[in-house]
Amino acid sequence: MAPYYRPVTSRCYVSTFRAICDSFIEVISAEVENSLRTVNIHQFLFFPAFQQNMPLMYELLKCWDSTEEGFKIKDHLLKFTTDEVAILTDLTIDQILFNAGFRYGDFLNYLSLKCFLQVWFLEHINVNTPRNPDSRPRFLRWEGNTNIFYSSEKAAHLLATLKEKQILYVLDGVSAEEADLVHADLTSFQPPPSPLK
Repeated sequence: MAPYYRPVTSRCYVSTFRAICDSFIEVISAEVENSLRTVNIHQFLFFPAFQQNMPLMYELLKCWDSTEEGFKIKDHLLKFTTDEVAILTDLTIDQILFNAGFRYGDFLNYLSLKCFLQVWFLEHINVNTPRNPDSRPRFLRWEGNTNIFYSSEKAAHLLATLKEKQILYVLDGVSAEEADLVHADLTSFQPPPSPLK
């Protein structure tokens, strides 16, 4: 008998968040934008037009192993760490974990974590080519890419039929400069905990 999985529900209104950012960027002054750039959150004003791919998220979350703090995909453990979220977003680890004032952690969790998790998955599964492979922050590489939307059947088939060579253990092509910019240590044997913990 198959185990019961609670259906995934979504409170992540990415299109609404993006519309707010689009409106905001039209009226802010250069001084305000520079202030946001100083604290390294200006990139969210250019949040891409992601579709909420709930079938893919549902299949991915079924692979989550809370004891390992990672996703077990085809018997491979892929860690979803704060270092990798930092690389995807261009935020430093301190900014992600900061819990006063602006509350970056809540910002990532409530507004965009599903999208970053989706992009993280696409970065680790070599089946969808990014539209803008050199863009930074890395989540902009998938902007407007409608080829990453999966139906329930296609998402289940994708995870069931992945081949060994299609699974990447670490983010591909991260330069030392890129890691240094966000203070990420991608060579550590003890990576920071998962933001999903």
